[in-house]
Order: sequence, then structure tokens, then C-alpha cells
Amino acid sequence: MLAACANARDVSGRRAASPSSMSLGGEGSVQGAIDQVERRAARNLEASNAAIAAHIGALSERLNRVEKGQREAALIPLSERATPVLPSPVQTRRQHDEVPDVGAAVDGRNKRAVAEEGTTAIRSLDPDEQQRSYAEFIATTQKNLNCIGVHSWSLCAATRVNATCAGSCLALMPSLLLLLVQCVVLHAMSLESLHPACSRNSDCRVGMWCAPSRSFDGLTRSPGMCDDCRWAGRLEGQEYEGLPSRYNAEAYAVMTASDLAVGETLSDAVAHCDAYDAEPDRCDFLKDFHEQFTLAPFVVFVCTTGLMLALVVVDMDRQAQIADVFAYRERSRSGRFSGPFITALAWLIFNLRKFVLPGAVVYAFSALVLAGPPTPGVSLPVSFVLNGLAVGFIYNVDSLLALAFLDENAQALVREAFADMEAHEELEGKPDVMNARVLPYFFHRFLAVCFVCLIILNVLTTEALMDSLSLFRLDWDELPGKFVSNPVAKSCTNVVTTLGTSTIIVITFAAVLWSVTHQISASCRRWGPLDVIFAPLVALLTMPVLSYVLLQIGYASIG
Repeated sequence: MLAACANARDVSGRRAASPSSMSLGGEGSVQGAIDQVERRAARNLEASNAAIAAHIGALSERLNRVEKGQREAALIPLSERATPVLPSPVQTRRQHDEVPDVGAAVDGRNKRAVAEEGTTAIRSLDPDEQQRSYAEFIATTQKNLNCIGVHSWSLCAATRVNATCAGSCLALMPSLLLLLVQCVVLHAMSLESLHPACSRNSDCRVGMWCAPSRSFDGLTRSPGMCDDCRWAGRLEGQEYEGLPSRYNAEAYAVMTASDLAVGETLSDAVAHCDAYDAEPDRCDFLKDFHEQFTLAPFVVFVCTTGLMLALVVVDMDRQAQIADVFAYRERSRSGRFSGPFITALAWLIFNLRKFVLPGAVVYAFSALVLAGPPTPGVSLPVSFVLNGLAVGFIYNVDSLLALAFLDENAQALVREAFADMEAHEELEGKPDVMNARVLPYFFHRFLAVCFVCLIILNVLTTEALMDSLSLFRLDWDELPGKFVSNPVAKSCTNVVTTLGTSTIIVITFAAVLWSVTHQISASCRRWGPLDVIFAPLVALLTMPVLSYVLLQIGYASIG
């Protein structure tokens, strides 16, 4: 007790004396106190760093133990891991003692969940296996980006949940109108290449004359259309029974009118044909084309045809995917679909896209190739490439228009629709993958092979086809109102009919084959029974109707 009091007095004495001593000691005493404080702080910092390093080392050691256990578990064969053995309570307690914080390090999961997760994460050290999920995501994203188009947007917009019948019809109109415009443009290109507009006889190819054309006001010579020289002499002799249907008394009156300039009358046309028609019984420009069609142009022609139809196949595959999206969105509306009219309109769009538009591509490309170079001095290989680019651009204008005129919200609608369908397929699975995927894609390639054979046949054996298709040698000026045959098989007039007839036969056969196969497959949709009856009719009637319309109004002057 006395000692404690003495110590207390001693401490208080020192505290009381320190200010005076510091003041007496001067600057040296103050500096010493500062040094002591700094040394004490340094020792505390070193101790803290040592504690932190020890803690980090302990954590690193624990993580290394867990990773080692996961690697060992990943090397166990799957057959042995199929029936896992749970650890005993003693082993569990021992593991808990060795790795006490494993559960906290993995967000509170128990040891069994940690082992299973680690096994899944390190199932294979193969880089391809580790990147599989990311690669699948990138592939899906790229596939969906390529499906943006006017056609796909119309079908997705028409199947919105809150869309009414009128709204769905308006949404489908851009797709239907674009398809009709594409078919008309391709058909107009082919018709203009084989029967170009003219003002005088010298504007036409060898063996052709500037005949009257049909416009809104009837037959006219301003402008005219180039046609086979065979008809000029017969029209002058008014032999109407041996002439195509458009060469009648009205045509004779037009060609003998008093207001025609010198060189444009019927007698001048007959004189022109007598001087320049070297093969009266044949089409002269076809004969000249086949004489120039040597091996080198043939190679370029085949390669161009293959590349062009490869683009057609890619687009047809995309349309098959769009059809799947439309069917899925139709089912997802839970009975709120606007009715059979929208379904029938979508069915018409799909059939035009699958058969009629590719048929128009084949017909137009064959006609452009047979017409030869568009300008003098251009070689055949160059003209083949230019023709392929022109036809391919018209066929694939759907995507270009979508990128130019659809805003981000419209494009997002298409991407989300495709992603929704693919997520649904991954979740529930397809009932019949063979019919749902392989069958349409196989048919598209089969149809492309048929088109390649048809184009080569049209180009190499045009005159032979004119003879063999003499039973189908109909005058398209009168179709579909009348069935009138052209009087001569190998005239230049019959080239259009021959190409159109051969194309119609192939696409009608393809429509029948697809509709029957699609109907008996497990993936047929709600409008499947309509395919067998109406799909061939759509393919059979579309091209003659387009040709009739263009021949009636295609040469009307707008100047």
C-alpha cells in the first residue's frame, strides 16, 4: 500500500516536472519525444503489416487446398462420379477443421455444393470446352443480326400480342408489296432485254424490227418494241391467221399511218428485214450468241450462276427460320390471333418468297444472258457478271431497305422475336428436329440444283426447247384470257414464252413436291393442307399474269 502511494507520488512528480524540464532542456528534449513517438508508430505499423501478411497467407493456403481438391475431382471419370459417396461425419468434421472458411469464400454454399460447382467449372482443361457457352452466344447473335429485313419485320409486327386484325394486315402489306415489286422488276428486266423499246428499225438487234407496242391507249409506234422480222412481211400482206394475236388490223393501221416519219413505216420495216434478216426461220441474235459462247465464257457463266443461286439458298434458309418465328409467335398469342385471313395472307407471302421470287430470278437471269451484252464492245463474261450482280441485288434488296428505313426499335423487335423463339426451343426442345430443320434446308439446296440445271439448259439448248415445248407455245399477250399459240416455234417472239414455260414447269413441280412432303411431315403448320392445292396454283399463274400486265402497259410512254 505504501509502495503504491510512493509510486503514485513519483509519477505525479515526474508529470509535474516534465513541463519545466522540457522548457529547461530546450529543443533537444522536444526532438527526443518526437523520435520516440515515431519509433512507436513504426513498430505498430510493422506489427500490423505482419498480421495482414499472415492472414493473406492463410487465405491463399486455404484457396490452394480447395483448388487442388477440385482438380482431383475433375480428373475422376464420369462413370465413377455418377454415384457420389457422401463423406462420413468424422471426415466432414476434419475437413471443417482444416478449411473453416470455405463456405464463406463461396457465398455461403456448403462443401458438397462447392465440390459440384468446382467439378463443373473445371470439367475439362480444353479451351474449346471452356469457351463453348460464349461461342454459342456469339453464333446466335450473328444469326439473329442477319435476319433483319422488311419481310421479317412485317411478320413479327403482325403477330404482336396487342395487334388487331387491321393492324396485322397493315403490317403485312410492306412485305407483300415488296415481293410484288421485286417480281415485276425482274420480269420487266427480262422482257426489256429480249424485246427492247425502239423508235426505228436500226435500234433493234439483227433479225428484228421495230413493231408496234401496246400501251394505255392501245397499239402505238411511240415507242415500239423490237420483234422478229418474220412478222413484218406477213403483216404487210395482212395474213393475220399466221401472226401472233397482237398483229391485227389495228397494228396494220398503226404501221401504215400517214404521220409516220420516213424509215418508220411498215414498208421500210419489210425492206430492213429483207436486208438484215440472215436466218428467216430462226432467231438471229440467238444464233449469234451461241456462236460466241465458247468455253471461257461458259466457265464464267457457270460460276456466276452458282454464286447467284448460293445467295438465293442463304435467303431461303432465312425465310424458313422466319416462318418458324411466325408460327411460334402465332401459337404464343393464346388464341388472340386475328383470324384465318391473316394466316392466309402470311401463307401467300411465304409461297411467293419460296417459289415465285426464285423463279423470277431464274427467268430474268436466263433472259439477260441470252440477250447478250447490253452495249457493243462488252465481252460475254463481263456481261454475265453484271447480269448476276443486277439480279442478285434486286433479290436481296429486302435487307438493304430494312437497314435504311427501319429504326432501332423496329430492328430490336425482330432480334427479340428470334431470341425468344430460340430460348423457347432450348427450354422445351423441338419434337421433330429432322422435319423441322433438315427437311426445309435440304429442299432449298435441291431446288437450287434444279435451278442451276434449268438455267444451263435454257442457255445452251434454247432452240431445242422451243421445239420440245411446242405444245406449250402459248402467246402470253393473251394469257390468262385466251390460250392462243404462237405460229412459229423458233421466232424471237417465242423466246420469252419458252423461258417462262420451262421456269413455270420447274417451280410448279417444286411446289407440288414441297407441299406434299411438308404435309406428311410432322412439322406441318396449320395451313399445311392448303399447300397441296393452292401452292402449285400460285406458282403456275403468277408469271403469266405478270407477263400479261407488262405487255399491256409496260411500253406506255411517260415522257
